[in-house]
Amino acid sequence: EDSLSIATPVGLTELPDRDAVTPIGPAENGAIISKYGKTAPINPIHPMVVAEQSGVPLNDVLTELLCANEVGMVTMRWTPFCGRCASPTCAKDNRVRVPGTAYCPSCRYQTAIDCLEKIKVIFVFSQDVLYALATSLACKPSQEAFRVTELIAMLPATFSGSGFQVSIGCDDDRSLRPSLSPGRYRMRCPIALTDSYLVVDRDATDDDEPHDVQLHVSDFVYRGGPIPDVTVPHGKLRMNVFCDSKSFFILWVQQNADNRTLMYAPPEERPPLTDSATVMQHTTYKILYEGTAIEGELFSKAVADMTAEDGGDDDHQDDGDHADCPTGCNDDHE
Repeated sequence: EDSLSIATPVGLTELPDRDAVTPIGPAENGAIISKYGKTAPINPIHPMVVAEQSGVPLNDVLTELLCANEVGMVTMRWTPFCGRCASPTCAKDNRVRVPGTAYCPSCRYQTAIDCLEKIKVIFVFSQDVLYALATSLACKPSQEAFRVTELIAMLPATFSGSGFQVSIGCDDDRSLRPSLSPGRYRMRCPIALTDSYLVVDRDATDDDEPHDVQLHVSDFVYRGGPIPDVTVPHGKLRMNVFCDSKSFFILWVQQNADNRTLMYAPPEERPPLTDSATVMQHTTYKILYEGTAIEGELFSKAVADMTAEDGGDDDHQDDGDHADCPTGCNDDHE
């Protein structure tokens, strides 16, 4: 109830002109980051997290969520979690069978799914309850990822295509940080699935005017191949970001570290997850779904494939260069 009560607009509205931008200052950015953080426990819903934070027994939490799924208030999703960034990897379409390996679109990592324990259960609110327009469900960045973060600005999707202006190093009260130093930075969004590099040629001087950067999110959605560069003459910037991919977008600028530093979530920083066996053994699940076409469509073949033989743990937590990636890994292999 507390999370839903603060899931309200924070004043960042779209404009009718698709070429117009709304300036984002520290106050607006702080408000949307706060909203995002406070709604994270319910987007998606992790039953064990709800149980821990509320003090309600997990068995009771699952009863309520399974009943809510039955009436359409939430949707139950079976999903592996990425072995690197801990994102749900197959939660987009609940009708797709869980594969033998799970590809994570957020960090482009393959995780072997060789036992039932690797399939977890989450719940997602109906859009009528909590409207969240995003391409992918978010992961929780690690402390190490935040340590190498230079800028983070959260921007909502717009239907008109209008944008938001983020200022860096400008002489006004809307700048989110001082100017960037020369160098190469990583700009990626695990929710809108974008990836690029920001290359700053030199230090900004007092005489430099802010350099305007036009960023259309759809241009940077990663579809394979080399990661594109965005080159700017200096680090004093006005970044006009157009969220035209119809997804919530994070303008996340990090130091150009290895993939492990930027993306890996250590086990101790991951949320407690509810495994599929716990849900399948729950009395309410058995009453509603056991032996039904729904269970068969979503799970029976995947369970049979995964439990036929114990293949061990092949998550291959990466070391940054992916020298030991399994066949089919589509990461950039820097």
